[in-house]
Amino acid sequence: MLAPQLSQANDSPTKLMIILLETNSSIKQYLKNWYKYDMDIDCPLCGTLTRRHTKYERQVICKTETYTIFILRRRCKHCNITISLLPSFLKPWQRFANHFREIAGRWHLVGKSLNRIAANLSQSGISRRTLQRWKQEFHDHLKRELIRERRRLVDDSAIKESILVLYRKGLTAGDELKIILLSLLGKAKSIPQTGKLLTALNLNLPPQDYW
Repeated sequence: MLAPQLSQANDSPTKLMIILLETNSSIKQYLKNWYKYDMDIDCPLCGTLTRRHTKYERQVICKTETYTIFILRRRCKHCNITISLLPSFLKPWQRFANHFREIAGRWHLVGKSLNRIAANLSQSGISRRTLQRWKQEFHDHLKRELIRERRRLVDDSAIKESILVLYRKGLTAGDELKIILLSLLGKAKSIPQTGKLLTALNLNLPPQDYW
């Protein structure tokens, strides 16, 4: 699955595009096999087959280790864009691995304080300010999706009736969260195991909604 994100560098005629590559491998496995992800990709803008175009190094921070990985690039001469093939265990412009951010997000949801989370993740060198920003981002995502989901239920009478039955039986906040996540995951029948949720969400969402 490929999820493209297009960004324009300031005062630059060259457009930079990030494409998430669905990589089921771990970071260590990716380190060993990164070259296998160099694949033929058509330009998302014009459909022309892109060409291989160098690579660059990128740091990935986990709980106790920092890895340096290679990110492959492709080039479309027709559209003058460079495409970075980002492994899906990362979010664009984010140094911390998705599973690491997810751990912090889950702890936020169960009520752990920022100080306690920072202490538990102290080996990673993460700052309390970063954790505060993640906390706000997670809450913003949940608030936005909750509003969208409730609006969708109002517009879809068939779904609305089935969900109302659940509410009458005593639907909890956790139950509602599961409904929202399953809706965002598309065809998925269950929520991915811990550590894989953010990656699964980002592969199924448009770039502006990445978690």
